[in-house]
Amino acid sequence: MSKYTFREKLWLYEQMKGSSEEDQRFIVRLLIKKDESFTENSNGIFFDLERLMDETIEELINYYQYVKPLLS
Repeated sequence: MSKYTFREKLWLYEQMKGSSEEDQRFIVRLLIKKDESFTENSNGIFFDLERLMDETIEELINYYQYVKPLLS
């Protein structure tokens, strides 16, 4: 059972929905580093937020809350 609520995951989904190539590269590197399952094609990367480890979700949330605004 995840410590993250549906609303938190929905917020994360909304942040990732229009991800830039740079954001996608960060996500792919993180998923590989955490040994998470995903697929990738010309339309982007795909993974199930419900199946990600809490640690991975935490890093993604931190990226979109703190790091991404600094890069903008």
